[in-house]
Amino acid sequence: IGIGAASAITHHPFSAKQIRIVNVFRGLCAGDRNGGPQRMALRIAEVALQQHQQLQQKAETTKSNINSPRGGRDNNNDHVLKSPRSSVIVPFAREELIGAYMSWSVGGMDDQSVRNRYPFLLKFEPEAAFDAGAVYDTVFGAAQEEMYRESKEEAAALSHHPHLSTKIIAPHSSNAKTLSETVNRAAKYAFDKNPSAGVSPSHRNVVFACCPWLTTFDDIATYSAAETTITHLHSQSIDTAIATNLIARGLIDGSTLIDSVKAALKYLVEDNSIPHGPLVVKVLSSFISESESTNTPLQRPNHTGGHSPYTLAAALYFLHTYDTFNDALVASLKFAGPSNYCPVLVGSLGGALFEESADGDIEQLLEANPMYLKDRVLRRSRSMSYSSSDNGNDNGYSHKQRVLNVANSIAAYCV
Repeated sequence: IGIGAASAITHHPFSAKQIRIVNVFRGLCAGDRNGGPQRMALRIAEVALQQHQQLQQKAETTKSNINSPRGGRDNNNDHVLKSPRSSVIVPFAREELIGAYMSWSVGGMDDQSVRNRYPFLLKFEPEAAFDAGAVYDTVFGAAQEEMYRESKEEAAALSHHPHLSTKIIAPHSSNAKTLSETVNRAAKYAFDKNPSAGVSPSHRNVVFACCPWLTTFDDIATYSAAETTITHLHSQSIDTAIATNLIARGLIDGSTLIDSVKAALKYLVEDNSIPHGPLVVKVLSSFISESESTNTPLQRPNHTGGHSPYTLAAALYFLHTYDTFNDALVASLKFAGPSNYCPVLVGSLGGALFEESADGDIEQLLEANPMYLKDRVLRRSRSMSYSSSDNGNDNGYSHKQRVLNVANSIAAYCV
């Protein structure tokens, strides 16, 4: 079936639905010619998968304890696992993902005083962040500056008052800020500076649609919004990310493109958990009416940029107009140019829409995409400034293999 490592994980051929899950990842990588979205999506998927596996392990341990002769049950906690609007038993591991992003953004993170204050940054990424978008750069640049400044101030204080060291830098000290607190302030700063409604979150967090343990639209929307607001606070970015994920889930489940868009639209119209703006609703409504009209053909988009509602509208046009993954993606790449906005959505959604027939197309496009095949490795040493290498096998690190591993591992949870 051409899915790479799938059989090594399942020991059986993947089902059509599992292939659609894997092809969302592979299609995203085929459409992303600049490299950032696929690397951020990878980190989201790795954190989501790890969180799910940890929850499973905890549930099995709890069940084992309850069934043991000495096991017990804390009836006071029976009701706290689920929120009233979602079947998700815990919020998305936002802090862990921010830590993964921050480790990817290596600037300043080699400083020991920073690592003492933020112990989550012990993992060093061999590949430095790139093509993450202007908003990401502003948010994480401001967050790093704050972390570096405060850590230096703290280190200076400790040098004069060594007896305060445990109190100040202990990870669980009330004086120690979380990464989320720091990044939240940076995101507010970025929004006040430039209230961007960019599409970057939809590019990267569409992988939530692939997670079988997120069983309801509420689950997917909750996770999508939580990840989006790490960098983008504009309601249009949030709405577009939710819509993209819900459309992708519909396609993964085997629905048509129009039915998937209708389901996403219905959710945005009826959901009152967060305020939704009118523009994404208008975009989805227009797509449905024009797609179903026998008199008015779907209008070709004229927006090549990254304003999220219109980027999604452009992607839906190419997915509806063309009959194969290759034709849709190639046309979108020609339309979008080097900025590469809508092709990332055409790739991820098209991977699910065109099912198994997309597999060969995706493989050919991936083999021509250096951002997927090779790693941009930036090494830092104490004696040298940055040096670069695009050797994809450097130190055993492979972006391509990480993508295939996490995609297949997530798909394996789909029964």
